[in-house]
Amino acid sequence: KSTVYELQFGGLSFFTSLADIKGEAFAPALDEVMTETIKILKDKSGIVEKAKAKDEFTLDSDSEDEMEGNGEVYWNEDFMETKSNALRAVGSFAKAASVQFVKYFKDFLVLLDEFTDYICDTVVFESIGTYEALMFALAKAHKALGSSQTSVNNFWVTEVFSKFEELINNTDDQQLVSEIICSIYVIVDHFGKDLFVGNNTIDRCIQIAKSLLS
Repeated sequence: KSTVYELQFGGLSFFTSLADIKGEAFAPALDEVMTETIKILKDKSGIVEKAKAKDEFTLDSDSEDEMEGNGEVYWNEDFMETKSNALRAVGSFAKAASVQFVKYFKDFLVLLDEFTDYICDTVVFESIGTYEALMFALAKAHKALGSSQTSVNNFWVTEVFSKFEELINNTDDQQLVSEIICSIYVIVDHFGKDLFVGNNTIDRCIQIAKSLLS
């Protein structure tokens, strides 16, 4: 099964690079590629419950070496690497074909939220980068469509910063906190003071920074 995940990983990497190179010219391929990428993100075939893990291992002498777990469930490492790569790919697709990607935002955000509380840290960390990528994608799309900054700010407040704040307040994982802080910095550095118009996220950022120092 790992071979399947490795092939998926390679395919995702190819289309990620293609999107990065072609930009908006990637749009004609977006729908078909997103359909397959969503299937990969929803796939659960690489996850095995503890009670079934022993049986899974007996089917393939190499499978135990490929599995990791948290005591309750086990997962194939290549499966999780592929899932992380799929999140990274969606970020690239969104930034490349931003206008066409707008129609995917609502449903994809529901799926993305699931990965912020996932069984594998690698996937959780990648979900943070995907939120960051979606910020840039939405801003690019709204600029192309002539929309106002207000829509971007609303997305920042309701979807991105609120999720980041929630994660910081509910985790003891300092690596995850560091990952989130880096994404906040990248977003704020790019959008500047306009990002804080009509909301109180600057004050909330300050509170987060203070808590990290204490």
